[in-house]
Amino acid sequence: MTPKVKAAQLKYLVDLHWPGRWAALRPMTAKELKATSVLSMPLNEASAKVSIGIATEVPGDESWPVWSGIIPVTQATGIPQADPAYTAAALHDHVRDYIFGQINR
Repeated sequence: MTPKVKAAQLKYLVDLHWPGRWAALRPMTAKELKATSVLSMPLNEASAKVSIGIATEVPGDESWPVWSGIIPVTQATGIPQADPAYTAAALHDHVRDYIFGQINR
């Protein structure tokens, strides 16, 4: 894949999720572009590596006029919704304990 095609794919990916963001970012260096891969594949399951804390920036990037930081993402447990086809059973204690244990964390 040529660097021009790779850069176009990265731009598409960024702007697909955050329209207009690519134009606000510092242009990639040739070294950064070379060190970056673009991969597309269907997923039935996925896992993620989670990092904690602010990323280490390239010296000089801190003066680039874009926001940089962390957006916390959480998974929350909501109110149980019973399947209307199963009306005979009440909410089991183990489900209630799980739900309220998650809420009170």
